[in-house]
Amino acid sequence: MSQEDFQQQVLRSFEEIDKRFQEFDRKFDKLDFDIKEANIRIDAYQKSSVQVVNLAFGLISAAAAVVILSPEVKALTDFFLSR
Repeated sequence: MSQEDFQQQVLRSFEEIDKRFQEFDRKFDKLDFDIKEANIRIDAYQKSSVQVVNLAFGLISAAAAVVILSPEVKALTDFFLSR
């Protein structure tokens, strides 16, 4: 193998390495974008889950208040209407 052939082979190897590096760079950029997008979705899911839980506790509290206070309100209403 001549010196010139060797240099050409080395040059082709460097070009192949450069192509692979650029391909990996594109893949990492896409992966970074995908991770950011997934993080946004997870954040939205977490926030909506908290809102659903808060709504459920609010509804349970309101229902409990109605059940607990209904007899007292009825008793007060009957008391004032009977006067």
